Amino acid sequence: TALFLAGQCASNLLNPGSVDRALAYWDKVAAGSGALRWKARYQQAAMKCRIGDEAEGVVLFDIILKTGSGVPADLRLAAQCGKADAMLAMVKRKAASEEEVVREYQILAESSEATPAWRNQALYKIAKVYESKELDRALEAFEKVLSAPGTAESGEFFWSFKAGFDAARVHENQARWRQAIAVYEKLSAIPGPRAAEARARAQQLRLEQFLWD
Repeated sequence: TALFLAGQCASNLLNPGSVDRALAYWDKVAAGSGALRWKARYQQAAMKCRIGDEAEGVVLFDIILKTGSGVPADLRLAAQCGKADAMLAMVKRKAASEEEVVREYQILAESSEATPAWRNQALYKIAKVYESKELDRALEAFEKVLSAPGTAESGEFFWSFKAGFDAARVHENQARWRQAIAVYEKLSAIPGPRAAEARARAQQLRLEQFLWD
């Protein structure tokens, strides 16, 4: 525990010496058999990504993901998301493909352990991968977030509202006013923190575009 916390303290300084010390502390914890070993490995992977070494981060995330047992479900899901995020950063350097990234997010979205928050985050990020080139596929992924079961019941509103507002924005940019209004009105029916904002935007678009059923 002391080594793990020492690593966290050192990592907050973010200078070359402290980062190296943090990684060394966590490596000692990960090499052992204590309860914090996999959290330490995750911290190592996350730090590698934080300093721009995503390829090494992916290797470390994979160590967690390939472990058969002993890794808590939340940590496994975080590692899967971290791996996909790291690969997405690698796409910009042509060190990974968008198809590979989508596949990793899809693994997270389809995991039997995934809570609505993890599932919706993965689907949202799939949509963002597609958004620059394949709008129809992006909209399909956004819609999967909005129609996914258990979202409201679990209190997961962050990713669902992000997906909805982004989908509506795509429709607005394409001058597809009715489709945008439909998305905003769907969001307004969700008992979440941005429902009123969505309702107001739907009403504004109806007024501006003279669209009344």
